[in-house]
Amino acid sequence: MSKLIVVLLVFIIVFNPKKLPLLINDIAKFNLKFNKLRRTIFNSYHEILKNEQSLQALEENNMKAEKADLQYKNRSLT
Repeated sequence: MSKLIVVLLVFIIVFNPKKLPLLINDIAKFNLKFNKLRRTIFNSYHEILKNEQSLQALEENNMKAEKADLQYKNRSLT
């Protein structure tokens, strides 16, 4: 708690008290933009994972279909 008070005092001394609300506003805007970007990256990552899983399932189904096709061809030759 004492560290927070020291930081606030430094902010008040370094930045003019009249400019402090503008600084806080800029920090809040940055935080909003950062969180939006973080959510976008997170959602993109999960979308890529879903696409990878779908691709893997398609490849597995394709392999099963090729195997079944070969079995069918071998059975009809005999």
